[in-house]
Amino acid sequence: MQNKQLAFGLVCLALVACDDAAPAGGETKTLRSSAQLIEGGTVDRTDTQVVGLAINLGGGGGGLCSGSLIAPNLVLTARHCVSELPSETVDCNTAVFGDVYPASSFNATTNVTVSFSGRGGYQGQEVFVPEQSTDVCGYDVALIVLAQNVPANIAEPITPRVDTAVVRGEGYTAVGYGSTADGTGSGTRRILENLSVQCSGRQCGFFGITSTEWVGSDGVCQGDSGGPAIDELGRVIGVASRGGSGCVGSVYAGVAPWGNWIREKAEYAAIEGGYPPALWVTEGITDPGFFDNDADGVLDAEDNCVGAVNADQADRDADGVGDLCDPDFAADRSGFCAVCNACEADADCGEGGLCVNFGTGGWCTTNCADGVACPGDTACFDIVFGGASRYLCLNPDAGAAGICNSDYVCIDPSQPEVPAPGDGSGAPEVGFTTVVTAQTESGCAAGGAASSAAALGMLAGLMALRRRSLRPVR
Repeated sequence: MQNKQLAFGLVCLALVACDDAAPAGGETKTLRSSAQLIEGGTVDRTDTQVVGLAINLGGGGGGLCSGSLIAPNLVLTARHCVSELPSETVDCNTAVFGDVYPASSFNATTNVTVSFSGRGGYQGQEVFVPEQSTDVCGYDVALIVLAQNVPANIAEPITPRVDTAVVRGEGYTAVGYGSTADGTGSGTRRILENLSVQCSGRQCGFFGITSTEWVGSDGVCQGDSGGPAIDELGRVIGVASRGGSGCVGSVYAGVAPWGNWIREKAEYAAIEGGYPPALWVTEGITDPGFFDNDADGVLDAEDNCVGAVNADQADRDADGVGDLCDPDFAADRSGFCAVCNACEADADCGEGGLCVNFGTGGWCTTNCADGVACPGDTACFDIVFGGASRYLCLNPDAGAAGICNSDYVCIDPSQPEVPAPGDGSGAPEVGFTTVVTAQTESGCAAGGAASSAAALGMLAGLMALRRRSLRPVR
C-alpha cells in the first residue's frame, strides 16, 4: 500500500459530512470531507479508557483520531481512521474504503494530550475491519489490537453495549481528542455531556443514514473521529463517524449492530493478550447490574474498580475510582489541588510540581523555599531526610492528621493563595517539621527533568511525623 498525505494534516483523518443544501433537480446528494470535534466540551482528565490515536504514515503523512479501549489490548474506532478514503468528496452511494494502513502506524495514548513522537503510547499490532463491505457509509467501524496490554491502573476498559440497540431520546456523552470550536487545541481529550439520540437507522428518514447507524446531537467535530458515545451506564453505544456542515447532526456507527463481530475479535484479542475475556465477550450481556467481572464480591454497578479485585474498595484520593485501577493520578480533590493529588511522576503534578513518595504512595507537592508561596490553603513544611532539609508544600494539617490524608479537601481556585511564611530573609517560616527516615542516594527531591523512577523512589522507606514547637526557622 502506498502511504499518502492526509488532507487535514495533523488534526484529523477526515470525517465525511453531509452537505446541508438539498440536492437540486434529483442530483445525487454528496458527502464532503469534514474533520470532527467536541464543540463546547471541557478537558477530560479522567476518562482514560477513551484514547487518542496518533497515526504516522511516514513521509509527513499522518493524522489524529479517537477510540475506546474496550479490552486491555483492544481499541474500537472508526474505519475511516484506519483506511484510505477515496477523495475529499464522498458519495454514500458509491464511495468505498481503500487499503487499511499498517497496524504499526497507530499509537494509542491514554494521556490527556496526544504525542506524535510515539512515546508513552501503545503501538498497534493488528487491525480488523468489517469484511462484508467496503462501503464508507454503514461500515465505518474498526478494531485495533495493541502490541501490549494497557495496565488496569492506567486505564480500565470500557464496555461496548453489544446487546442493546440505541433508542430515540436516550442520553449519552461524547468524548474525543478534537479541536475546540475555534479550531485550536486539537489533540486534547474533551468531554461533552447531556446529549441525546435523535433517531436510529432507517427511521432517520434522510440520505446517508444506514440501518447500522444513528444520529445524535450537535457538537462532534474535528479530531473526534472514532470517539465514543457513552450511555448513562458508562457503555459505548456509538463510534463517531460523520456529521453535517458546522458540526450538526453527528452520525455514529452503532455498536449493537456489530456486537457479534466485536465479541469475536475481542476473544481473539484476549488470547493474544493472555487474559480472560470479559463477561460481555463470553455472555454477550452488558448490564453492569448482573455482573461482578473481577469476582471480588462487589457488583460492577457498585464497584469502583471493575478491572481488579478490590473488595475493600480502597480509594485514597476519594475520587470515586479504586486505587488499583485509578487512571488519573492527578485527580482533582474538589477542584484545585496542586498539592496532595495522587501521582506517579512529576508530569502528573503540573508545571513546577514534584511527585514525592512519603512512604504512602506518590503525592504531588512543590518547593516553597526563598519566599515562594504555597498554592491554595497548603502550608510550607521542612522535610528532613538523608541528613538534608527541603521545604515542601503539604496539606496544612499534615502534622496532626498525616501527609495528604483522605479527609483533606483543597480550596476552590477562586480563593487567594496563601503567601509563603517568612521573615524577609528568604527562609520560610514553618509550624511543623516533618522528619522522614529514608534510604536515598542523594537526599534531595527529584525535579525538572529528573526521571520518574527517581521522583517516586527518592523517599521510599519508613516515615515518622512529629509536631514541633511553632517557631520560625531562622
